[in-house]
Amino acid sequence: MRRAVGQFLSVFLSMGALELRVRETLAVMLSLAIIIAVVVAFGVTTVFLDPAGREKLFPAAIWICFILNAAVSLGRSFEYETEHRLLDGLLLAGVAPASIFISKALVNFVVLSVAHLTGVVALGMLLGVSIAAQSTDFIIISVLVVLAYSALATLVAALTTGSRLRNALLPIILLPLVLPLFFCGVELTTQLALGESFSLGGAWGQMLIGLAVLYVGLGALLFESVVRE
Repeated sequence: MRRAVGQFLSVFLSMGALELRVRETLAVMLSLAIIIAVVVAFGVTTVFLDPAGREKLFPAAIWICFILNAAVSLGRSFEYETEHRLLDGLLLAGVAPASIFISKALVNFVVLSVAHLTGVVALGMLLGVSIAAQSTDFIIISVLVVLAYSALATLVAALTTGSRLRNALLPIILLPLVLPLFFCGVELTTQLALGESFSLGGAWGQMLIGLAVLYVGLGALLFESVVRE
Protein backbone atom coordinates (compact mmCIF):
# COMPACT_ATOMS: atom_id res chain seq x y z
CA MET A 1 0.00 0.00 0.00
CA ARG A 2 2.77 2.41 0.96
CA ARG A 3 4.65 1.54 -2.24
CA ALA A 4 1.55 2.19 -4.37
CA VAL A 5 0.97 5.56 -2.69
CA GLY A 6 4.62 6.45 -3.17
CA GLN A 7 4.43 5.55 -6.87
CA PHE A 8 1.30 7.62 -7.32
CA LEU A 9 2.78 10.70 -5.65
CA SER A 10 5.99 10.39 -7.64
CA VAL A 11 4.15 10.09 -10.97
CA PHE A 12 1.72 12.88 -10.09
CA LEU A 13 4.47 15.31 -9.11
CA SER A 14 6.51 14.39 -12.21
CA MET A 15 3.57 14.96 -14.55
CA GLY A 16 2.67 18.18 -12.78
CA ALA A 17 6.25 19.44 -13.09
CA LEU A 18 6.26 18.44 -16.76
CA GLU A 19 3.05 20.37 -17.37
CA LEU A 20 4.54 23.45 -15.71
CA ARG A 21 7.68 23.21 -17.84
CA VAL A 22 5.91 22.66 -21.14
CA ARG A 23 2.96 24.97 -20.35
CA GLU A 24 1.37 24.36 -23.75
CA THR A 25 -1.97 22.96 -22.56
CA LEU A 26 -2.40 25.55 -19.80
CA ALA A 27 -1.51 28.45 -22.10
CA VAL A 28 -3.92 27.25 -24.79
CA MET A 29 -6.71 26.71 -22.25
CA LEU A 30 -6.37 30.12 -20.63
CA SER A 31 -6.28 31.87 -24.00
CA LEU A 32 -9.29 29.95 -25.28
CA ALA A 33 -11.20 30.53 -22.03
CA ILE A 34 -10.95 34.28 -22.48
CA ILE A 35 -11.62 34.19 -26.24
CA ILE A 36 -14.71 31.97 -25.90
CA ALA A 37 -16.00 34.09 -22.99
CA VAL A 38 -15.67 37.24 -25.12
CA VAL A 39 -17.44 35.64 -28.09
CA VAL A 40 -20.29 34.24 -25.96
CA ALA A 41 -20.68 37.52 -24.04
CA PHE A 42 -20.75 39.49 -27.29
CA GLY A 43 -23.41 37.16 -28.67
CA VAL A 44 -25.52 37.55 -25.53
CA THR A 45 -25.26 41.34 -25.38
CA THR A 46 -26.18 41.75 -29.05
CA VAL A 47 -29.65 40.31 -28.38
CA PHE A 48 -30.24 43.10 -25.82
CA LEU A 49 -31.14 40.88 -22.88
CA ASP A 50 -31.97 42.63 -19.62
CA PRO A 51 -29.99 41.75 -16.44
CA ALA A 52 -32.58 39.15 -15.43
CA GLY A 53 -32.28 37.45 -18.81
CA ARG A 54 -28.50 37.41 -18.58
CA GLU A 55 -28.65 35.78 -15.14
CA LYS A 56 -30.88 33.02 -16.52
CA LEU A 57 -28.56 32.43 -19.46
CA PHE A 58 -25.36 32.63 -17.41
CA PRO A 59 -25.34 28.97 -16.14
CA ALA A 60 -25.62 27.54 -19.66
CA ALA A 61 -23.00 29.98 -20.96
CA ILE A 62 -20.55 28.92 -18.22
CA TRP A 63 -20.66 25.26 -19.13
CA ILE A 64 -20.77 25.82 -22.89
CA CYS A 65 -17.51 27.77 -22.57
CA PHE A 66 -15.97 25.08 -20.37
CA ILE A 67 -16.95 22.12 -22.54
CA LEU A 68 -15.78 23.74 -25.79
CA ASN A 69 -12.51 24.97 -24.30
CA ALA A 70 -11.61 21.67 -22.66
CA ALA A 71 -12.55 19.52 -25.66
CA VAL A 72 -10.32 21.55 -27.97
CA SER A 73 -7.41 22.16 -25.59
CA LEU A 74 -6.93 18.63 -24.28
CA GLY A 75 -6.03 17.36 -27.73
CA ARG A 76 -2.38 17.76 -26.75
CA SER A 77 -2.77 15.70 -23.58
CA PHE A 78 -0.32 12.76 -23.59
CA GLU A 79 1.41 14.18 -26.68
CA TYR A 80 4.69 14.92 -24.87
CA GLU A 81 4.56 11.64 -22.94
CA THR A 82 3.98 9.67 -26.14
CA GLU A 83 6.67 11.42 -28.19
CA HIS A 84 9.28 10.82 -25.50
CA ARG A 85 7.94 7.35 -24.60
CA LEU A 86 7.45 8.33 -20.98
CA LEU A 87 4.43 6.06 -20.61
CA ASP A 88 6.45 3.08 -21.81
CA GLY A 89 9.16 3.91 -19.29
CA LEU A 90 6.68 4.13 -16.43
CA LEU A 91 5.05 0.82 -17.37
CA LEU A 92 8.43 -0.91 -17.72
CA ALA A 93 9.40 0.46 -14.31
CA GLY A 94 6.44 -1.38 -12.83
CA VAL A 95 4.21 1.61 -12.13
CA ALA A 96 0.57 0.56 -11.98
CA PRO A 97 -1.46 1.84 -14.96
CA ALA A 98 -4.18 2.99 -12.57
CA SER A 99 -1.64 5.22 -10.80
CA ILE A 100 -0.57 6.72 -14.13
CA PHE A 101 -4.18 7.36 -15.09
CA ILE A 102 -5.17 8.97 -11.79
CA SER A 103 -2.02 11.11 -11.80
CA LYS A 104 -2.64 12.38 -15.34
CA ALA A 105 -6.35 12.89 -14.64
CA LEU A 106 -5.54 14.97 -11.55
CA VAL A 107 -3.02 17.08 -13.48
CA ASN A 108 -5.69 17.68 -16.13
CA PHE A 109 -8.15 18.45 -13.34
CA VAL A 110 -5.89 21.19 -11.97
CA VAL A 111 -5.33 22.69 -15.43
CA LEU A 112 -9.03 22.52 -16.31
CA SER A 113 -9.98 24.08 -12.97
CA VAL A 114 -7.71 27.08 -13.58
CA ALA A 115 -9.12 27.53 -17.09
CA HIS A 116 -12.68 27.11 -15.80
CA LEU A 117 -12.17 29.74 -13.12
CA THR A 118 -10.70 32.11 -15.70
CA GLY A 119 -13.67 31.59 -18.00
CA VAL A 120 -16.24 32.09 -15.23
CA VAL A 121 -14.61 35.31 -14.02
CA ALA A 122 -14.23 36.69 -17.56
CA LEU A 123 -17.80 35.77 -18.53
CA GLY A 124 -19.21 37.19 -15.30
CA MET A 125 -17.40 40.49 -15.77
CA LEU A 126 -18.46 40.81 -19.41
CA LEU A 127 -22.12 40.00 -18.68
CA GLY A 128 -22.29 41.83 -15.37
CA VAL A 129 -23.41 38.69 -13.54
CA SER A 130 -22.02 37.34 -10.26
CA ILE A 131 -22.58 34.13 -8.33
CA ALA A 132 -20.37 35.15 -5.42
CA ALA A 133 -23.23 34.68 -2.98
CA GLN A 134 -23.44 30.97 -3.94
CA SER A 135 -19.71 30.49 -4.45
CA THR A 136 -19.39 27.51 -2.08
CA ASP A 137 -22.15 25.53 -3.78
CA PHE A 138 -20.83 26.48 -7.21
CA ILE A 139 -17.35 25.26 -6.25
CA ILE A 140 -18.81 21.89 -5.22
CA ILE A 141 -20.63 21.56 -8.55
CA SER A 142 -17.55 22.64 -10.49
CA VAL A 143 -15.24 20.21 -8.71
CA LEU A 144 -17.50 17.26 -9.49
CA VAL A 145 -18.06 18.26 -13.12
CA VAL A 146 -14.40 19.04 -13.80
CA LEU A 147 -13.23 15.86 -12.03
CA ALA A 148 -15.58 13.67 -14.06
CA TYR A 149 -14.64 15.48 -17.27
CA SER A 150 -10.91 15.16 -16.53
CA ALA A 151 -11.19 11.41 -15.96
CA LEU A 152 -13.16 10.80 -19.15
CA ALA A 153 -11.02 13.16 -21.24
CA THR A 154 -7.81 11.53 -19.98
CA LEU A 155 -9.04 8.11 -21.05
CA VAL A 156 -10.23 9.31 -24.48
CA ALA A 157 -7.02 11.30 -25.01
CA ALA A 158 -4.96 8.16 -24.32
CA LEU A 159 -7.18 6.25 -26.77
CA THR A 160 -6.67 8.75 -29.59
CA THR A 161 -3.06 9.71 -28.93
CA GLY A 162 -1.67 7.33 -31.55
CA SER A 163 -3.74 8.82 -34.35
CA ARG A 164 -2.54 11.61 -36.61
CA LEU A 165 -6.04 13.08 -36.35
CA ARG A 166 -6.09 13.06 -32.55
CA ASN A 167 -6.82 16.79 -32.27
CA ALA A 168 -9.96 16.29 -34.37
CA LEU A 169 -10.93 12.88 -32.98
CA LEU A 170 -10.87 13.92 -29.33
CA PRO A 171 -13.72 16.49 -29.56
CA ILE A 172 -15.74 14.23 -31.86
CA ILE A 173 -15.59 11.31 -29.43
CA LEU A 174 -15.64 13.32 -26.23
CA LEU A 175 -18.45 15.83 -26.76
CA PRO A 176 -21.32 13.31 -27.07
CA LEU A 177 -20.04 11.45 -23.99
CA VAL A 178 -19.98 14.55 -21.77
CA LEU A 179 -23.51 15.72 -22.55
CA PRO A 180 -24.84 14.21 -19.28
CA LEU A 181 -22.20 16.19 -17.38
CA PHE A 182 -23.17 19.33 -19.26
CA PHE A 183 -26.84 18.90 -18.37
CA CYS A 184 -25.99 18.27 -14.70
CA GLY A 185 -23.81 21.35 -14.53
CA VAL A 186 -26.41 23.56 -16.22
CA GLU A 187 -29.33 22.31 -14.12
CA LEU A 188 -27.53 22.60 -10.78
CA THR A 189 -25.98 25.98 -11.58
CA THR A 190 -29.38 27.26 -12.75
CA GLN A 191 -30.80 26.31 -9.35
CA LEU A 192 -28.18 28.53 -7.74
CA ALA A 193 -28.75 31.40 -10.16
CA LEU A 194 -32.51 31.34 -9.53
CA GLY A 195 -32.06 31.20 -5.77
CA GLU A 196 -33.61 27.76 -5.44
CA SER A 197 -32.62 25.35 -2.70
CA PHE A 198 -29.50 23.42 -3.68
CA SER A 199 -28.78 19.85 -2.66
CA LEU A 200 -26.67 17.08 -4.11
CA GLY A 201 -29.28 14.70 -2.80
CA GLY A 202 -31.62 15.60 -5.66
CA ALA A 203 -31.85 13.76 -8.96
CA TRP A 204 -29.31 15.96 -10.78
CA GLY A 205 -26.90 15.95 -7.84
CA GLN A 206 -26.98 12.18 -7.50
CA MET A 207 -26.52 11.81 -11.25
CA LEU A 208 -23.47 14.10 -11.15
CA ILE A 209 -21.89 12.16 -8.27
CA GLY A 210 -22.61 8.87 -10.04
CA LEU A 211 -21.01 10.10 -13.28
CA ALA A 212 -17.90 11.28 -11.43
CA VAL A 213 -17.50 7.89 -9.72
CA LEU A 214 -18.25 6.02 -12.96
CA TYR A 215 -15.79 7.93 -15.13
CA VAL A 216 -12.96 7.75 -12.59
CA GLY A 217 -13.57 4.03 -11.99
CA LEU A 218 -13.83 3.14 -15.68
CA GLY A 219 -10.73 5.14 -16.48
CA ALA A 220 -8.67 3.36 -13.82
CA LEU A 221 -9.91 -0.05 -15.03
CA LEU A 222 -9.58 0.51 -18.79
CA PHE A 223 -6.43 2.63 -18.94
CA GLU A 224 -4.07 -0.33 -19.00
CA SER A 225 -5.83 -1.87 -22.00
CA VAL A 226 -5.78 1.47 -23.82
CA VAL A 227 -2.08 2.27 -23.35
CA ARG A 228 -0.85 -1.27 -24.08
CA GLU A 229 -2.60 -1.47 -27.48
